[in-house]
Amino acid sequence: MMIFDMKLALFPLFSIVLLSGCSSTWEPKGASDYTLQEAKMLCELDANTRYPIRKEVLQRTVYRDVQKTCRKDDKDHCGDKKTYTERVPMTESYVEDINQEDRKTFYTSCMSLKGWEQKSHYFWE
Repeated sequence: MMIFDMKLALFPLFSIVLLSGCSSTWEPKGASDYTLQEAKMLCELDANTRYPIRKEVLQRTVYRDVQKTCRKDDKDHCGDKKTYTERVPMTESYVEDINQEDRKTFYTSCMSLKGWEQKSHYFWE
């Protein structure tokens, strides 16, 4: 039983190490007409002009557990208990920038056209 508990305790720690062990940098694809700062500034301006921040209220269905009181004819749900739990669908509203993904894609493409590529680096490399 102690080995199982140890594995369970180490799993979150190992996950954090793996997730925090990567980074990305912009690297030149050869000779570029733009410095990194120039390319970033121009591409960010262009991406924000073409795909400005556009926040919209969206909705999704989520399921929540709700405590319900037993009635006399609810023997199949309750047995001898006074309450039971039922999972019910609910609508949840949230705000999202609907242009975020397009803006990011455009920015990455723009940086590539200006001679820069994004490289991922992992801690084990």
